[in-house]
Amino acid sequence: MSITSFHPIVRIDKDFFFSYIKSAYSQAAHNQAACKSYKYSLIQSIIAMKNNPDYKKIYNDMIALKYPEKRDMCENILKKEELSTLDIITLNNFLTKDSTEANNSENQKLKSYDKATIFKILDYQKKHSLNNAELSKHFNMSRNTVANWKKLYFSK
Repeated sequence: MSITSFHPIVRIDKDFFFSYIKSAYSQAAHNQAACKSYKYSLIQSIIAMKNNPDYKKIYNDMIALKYPEKRDMCENILKKEELSTLDIITLNNFLTKDSTEANNSENQKLKSYDKATIFKILDYQKKHSLNNAELSKHFNMSRNTVANWKKLYFSK
């Protein structure tokens, strides 16, 4: 099995990719332009599949293997059609409550938030009348991050 990188973020099995493209060419062999557009759409769909991990499956497996006693408490989040970033953070915090402080600081460096999650966090701040320090403590993030989000999205 040979692995190659066609996109800076995505690593794809070369044999799988070329067999996938070969089947695409055989399906659309009657029209050269259709082949090129079909190939491009296949590449985009493969990149999209590789960029979005299936968090629902990951957390279901994690709960089944490591935390079966917590399944009932996580069920309402896992029932959702698609998990938001806040849902993922909530599940992760719930499942790994007992982790050490050093591990938490390492995990904090790797968090990233999409725009929808940022707005949910800032709405939570407004709804609960929290200042930046209280909000950052609640979501375990830097208060400078909160201030930068406000400056980025709400300054004129």
